[in-house]
Amino acid sequence: MKKEIFETKGEIALILVVTLVLVLSSFVIISADGFGEGINLNLTINDSQMNSSNNNSQSQNFNLTVGYITKKKVNPQVMSVFNEMNMGVELIKDEDIPSKNLNSYNILFIDDVVLKNADKIYAQNHKVIIMNKRYGKEFGLTDRDGISQLSSNSELRLMKNSVIQAYQKSSVKIGKLGIPYYYLDNQNKLNKNMTSIASVYNGNQNTGDVVVLFNEENKKCFFGIAQTQYWTNDARELFKECVMFVNQANIQTPTIACSQNSDCGVDGFIGEGMCMTDGVYKDHKTYACNNPGTTESYCITETTHTLVESCSSCSNGMCNTQTHDVSIVENFSERNGIKILNTETGEEPMLNESLLCNQDYVISYRIVNKGNVAENITFSGMIGDLNWTQVVENIIPNNEFLFTKTINMSLVFGNYSLDVMSSIEGDSNPSDNEESTEITVIC
Repeated sequence: MKKEIFETKGEIALILVVTLVLVLSSFVIISADGFGEGINLNLTINDSQMNSSNNNSQSQNFNLTVGYITKKKVNPQVMSVFNEMNMGVELIKDEDIPSKNLNSYNILFIDDVVLKNADKIYAQNHKVIIMNKRYGKEFGLTDRDGISQLSSNSELRLMKNSVIQAYQKSSVKIGKLGIPYYYLDNQNKLNKNMTSIASVYNGNQNTGDVVVLFNEENKKCFFGIAQTQYWTNDARELFKECVMFVNQANIQTPTIACSQNSDCGVDGFIGEGMCMTDGVYKDHKTYACNNPGTTESYCITETTHTLVESCSSCSNGMCNTQTHDVSIVENFSERNGIKILNTETGEEPMLNESLLCNQDYVISYRIVNKGNVAENITFSGMIGDLNWTQVVENIIPNNEFLFTKTINMSLVFGNYSLDVMSSIEGDSNPSDNEESTEITVIC
């Protein structure tokens, strides 16, 4: 009985061990020891992700910021900057470059290693930090002569506003070759749209640039201080500046919509004119900034109909050219357009018939407004020392108006001229505004 129990327990133990091995075999744990010393880093990569097709390999990595391109190991000093800046990192091995969707990363970092697939990166199409001397032509930095290198038996220095030191020492050991940095020689540069942050310091002669920013649509930084284990604090700060420049498009900063009204737009008329009863109107748009100079600022607009030109006649959004012209209608009667009516008999005297003194007569004549503007017309007349004046308002264009006036012919015996007039301001043809007829008064 005891033997059977033991065997059963042994079988159970064996099953647990096998299960544990199967679980662990589905993951590869890459520790900091695999990449170098002095950094607390653990990257976990699922085997199924590494062996899956290109369509699936990036499905879990869109939240990562930096695609770190290297041979096998990451650089501890570079990683410490990325960690300090809270930037996610994914390792991209040289052999995996062709199968990776490099567009899914905010930034690519190219380490100082030999890459068989460098020509598959197409650095011009990405935001890139380049800490590599081997592919200046491929990455669009230099001509065929490539990236240059400088080393010295004394500490290498740079010019960044003032002289700074690139590395903590000149060589690994006394008597050994100096620790180099890389630079873009002035004679070999291709891209002119660049800003030098730190240049080669070689006395008074500037032969090239060690840290260069490329202010293109896809921002880039060439960083030539590649021996990171010997960085000075100044060199590390330069690398941070390089990373911040390339990453700035991905940093969300509060925006101020406007600080003053003019930031929102320029006040003025918009659109076409509109005809209304008293003239031409246009839409006038004004702009205003609310909460100016703060992150809560915003723009508002107001549009109002505004009279821009007064006129009584308008078409197609424009005032018509005003024409002022009134005239007396001559064919209204045989007396040059003037009618005379006896109020007692209701009859019009003949041309050669005399008028009676102290008798009431109705004097009338017709006018027409030939212009295109409504007119206020002054009617006036005179017989001897008898005269009258009367204003009639708003005689509309192309309309006739009959003016009448009753007068008592309180005149002495004699011959007289009956004169009538219709007048307006600015009449274009005043010659047809007056008419007269001869009359005889008897007592």
